[in-house]
Amino acid sequence: MKYIGPNAYSQITDLETGAIVWQLDLSSEAIEYTNQDLENALDKKVIPPDLGEFDLHEIRKIRKEYENIKKFCDANPNLTPDELREWSKNRDLCSKEEIIKKHDLLDYLIQHHERLKYTLEANTETFAIPSHSLMFSLLAMFAGKPERIPRALLDKPHHERTPTEKARAEKYLSAIFQTEQEIDFSEANVKVFEKRIAFICDNSKVEAKAEINMALFRHDLSFREERLALYIKRTFGSEGIRHFLGLIIGLEENYRKGSFAWSVNEHLERLGYRRKANGSFDPKLKKMASEILKIFTGLCITSTRKDGKSESIKAKFLFMVEGFEIQTFEKEIISEKITLVATDFWYKNAFSPVDGYAPQYTKLLKEIVCENHREHPLTLYLAPLLAIFWRMHPERKMRVLALMEWCDLDTSGKNRSTHLHSLESTLEYMIKKGYLGDWSCSGEAKFPSDCINPYGCVLTLIPPLWLKSELALIAQKREVPAFPDKRKRLTRAEFMKIFEASGLNRKQFANSIGVTPQLITAIINGKRPITSETSDKVRLFTVHRKKQTETKTTSLKEESTSLNGEIDLSQQRTIL
Repeated sequence: MKYIGPNAYSQITDLETGAIVWQLDLSSEAIEYTNQDLENALDKKVIPPDLGEFDLHEIRKIRKEYENIKKFCDANPNLTPDELREWSKNRDLCSKEEIIKKHDLLDYLIQHHERLKYTLEANTETFAIPSHSLMFSLLAMFAGKPERIPRALLDKPHHERTPTEKARAEKYLSAIFQTEQEIDFSEANVKVFEKRIAFICDNSKVEAKAEINMALFRHDLSFREERLALYIKRTFGSEGIRHFLGLIIGLEENYRKGSFAWSVNEHLERLGYRRKANGSFDPKLKKMASEILKIFTGLCITSTRKDGKSESIKAKFLFMVEGFEIQTFEKEIISEKITLVATDFWYKNAFSPVDGYAPQYTKLLKEIVCENHREHPLTLYLAPLLAIFWRMHPERKMRVLALMEWCDLDTSGKNRSTHLHSLESTLEYMIKKGYLGDWSCSGEAKFPSDCINPYGCVLTLIPPLWLKSELALIAQKREVPAFPDKRKRLTRAEFMKIFEASGLNRKQFANSIGVTPQLITAIINGKRPITSETSDKVRLFTVHRKKQTETKTTSLKEESTSLNGEIDLSQQRTIL
């Protein structure tokens, strides 16, 4: 049954007080939410907590009251205001304060209907990505719109090219590759080695190049120099960052251990690609995923920040392959499962840092990897970049010019106006998809492009509500580690067993797992389902509880030892 229709409310003047209030207009067509819709919106944190502090049955009660008033007025067309007030006195109506509180919620639902509708229907599963400063250097390598690659030229056999085409191809390759000599004096006979260097990117933020692991490519004819150039350019762009984030999701689903079993089919599923009618993926997709993986595991990257920052990457592989076998990588499509290991410098150190530093990571929606890299390249880049900024600052203020530089967009050429419009539309799209909470411009108009000094405007970028909540939990060390999608939800019996064993009251238990007491009450009374998110929070609580008990037991044992056995084990059990 549907309870409320926010678009069916209009403002009226209260006859008694003269105040402007919302009143239901039953003659208009409503955009309605079910009771479950509102519960889901609360669980997904897309309704502000202060608006969420209500009993949902009160919404239904208010609607019923308005319906009764409408029926009474229809039955008494000549009704005076005094007669309506007299009739109302004899009914159990909500107080004006309660109605105003509910109307605040309804007003929010009206203004954010499109976003709420999308969020309720969308997959809001999240995954963690590192947020330390080195990630700025790493992400900047994927910045900007997709580069124009002369694919038709490079795909054309060398002997079929015209002299002009050969010159163009050579110029293109020379801009990407160079050969450096390295001299080895360790033996009596001096040896000279040649190493091949590929230029990955050169934008306003970083310059990155990589030494190519020729052992990985030398036996693979598909990785001749021209093909390798094509794949490098596709990897370090919007298509590549999509695959990169897909690999991080794989790490997430293996409990952030720093490694996971990679397979091309599972990888493509994470990226939202569809299988063909026969149940298999397009071989072209499988080939591209395999080739991008070879790039990530075969290039030893050096990246230098241009803004004077010290956070540079020096001769590092992003991923390694456990039990590497060259035969596996000689194939165009890597059909076997391989154990992919993220190198510690960028991944594991973010979750299990050395030298006592606090973990540094933030969250993204899993759906980001399903974005079309041709249609939304800036979204794929900005979503992780802003999530890292927000981990450091709850709100991020940036000049338009600075944000465009981060995105490697033209800020001075003839295309800068087009690129600014593209940035604006991307920010609006990101709000709709839940990657961005809101944004505002310091200029005289909503959009910088409508302002007198568009590139000098300051943008305030606000994180979405769900991310604010996640970051608060991370700061409190109460964030729930990722569990594989296949993990089952707790049954009510399992939930009750854990709750009763905790010895806590409902409010204490709710605070311990990071939910509202109302949710705990609703679950106990069988009025709310136990979601996957709530299940994971309860599991995390049991893990922490167990550790606390073990620590307390150890402490008591140490105390008993220091007292020369004055406290025996039975007394320890009594204390516990």
